[in-house]
Amino acid sequence: MSAQDWISISTVFATVAVAAMGLWFSFKTQRVQQKRDDEKQEKQQRREDQLRKEQQEREDQLRKEQRESVPRIELGINCQVLGRDDGHYLVELALSAHNRGLVRWEFRNIMLRVRGIENNHPFSYWPGRGRRLEFPVNVISKEEVIPESVRFLFVEPGVQQSVTYVTKIPTNIAYIAVHVEFLYDKRTPHTAERVFRLAAIPESA
Repeated sequence: MSAQDWISISTVFATVAVAAMGLWFSFKTQRVQQKRDDEKQEKQQRREDQLRKEQQEREDQLRKEQRESVPRIELGINCQVLGRDDGHYLVELALSAHNRGLVRWEFRNIMLRVRGIENNHPFSYWPGRGRRLEFPVNVISKEEVIPESVRFLFVEPGVQQSVTYVTKIPTNIAYIAVHVEFLYDKRTPHTAERVFRLAAIPESA
């Protein structure tokens, strides 16, 4: 083999070697750059995750402060005398529940209590209750308003739900105090109370 051939072969090997070194260097550079990019992306992801976590914590705290998950039920009571017989008024007690909160609420029990003051009975303070007026006659002790067949009533946010309770009350009762109560949980009662005058209705009505 001539010297010229050896020179040509050496040139080829040198070219190949330089190309291989170039490829290796390029690969190495890409690996380093990819590692840097991965670390940068991972760092950015951790930062975004932390920001989302902090935002979620702020929103949770705000909801907690504003009590968004707590039901806000406004109870209303109305009374209407619909008729009378020889000794009783036919009375409709209308209970309304207005859900002013942001969560649906289910009523599984609503307890009703009615006490009265008889005709011509002097008004008197309730012993041991300061200047709170006494309604001495027990008309309805404590009775469940929701029928057993219904199981529960639900009220969606922003909706007002009504339930009626029809009963009879002796005509010798002039005033009644109607008290309703339900539990937000097993320990926290929510109550409402109103007083009504039972207007006399002619027997022909």
